[in-house]
Amino acid sequence: MKPALNGYQKGHCFYCSRKMLLKEADVDHFFSWILKDRRLMSDADGVWNLVLSCKKCNRGEGGKFASTPSDRLVSRLYARNSWLVESHHPLRETILLQMGVNDEARRSFLRHRQQIARDALIHTWEPLERYDDQSF
Repeated sequence: MKPALNGYQKGHCFYCSRKMLLKEADVDHFFSWILKDRRLMSDADGVWNLVLSCKKCNRGEGGKFASTPSDRLVSRLYARNSWLVESHHPLRETILLQMGVNDEARRSFLRHRQQIARDALIHTWEPLERYDDQSF
């Protein structure tokens, strides 16, 4: 799964854009897996919700843990999923099946999941450090 997700991220953390080795990257649930555990987001294991993260963002001090990612990060997830669909990446069909076949359906899908996360998890998260000079 890491190599497929890395096609978009090009060896950078999804959250802070820090360069990382693929073998050291975590596959992270963008919207926390705890939402699935609580039966609030049954599709949390879907490819649409998986990103590569550095350990600091995923589980380090100040890491995301069970917080809702910021609006900026949700926009980045939307862009990532759109890139997968538009590039005819091998994950394209999976994303279409999981999120919807058109742009508005995919936007609505993410807005709904973001609201579920906000209602359940309360806290919003943004990485402590950002390395915005890296572009995906």
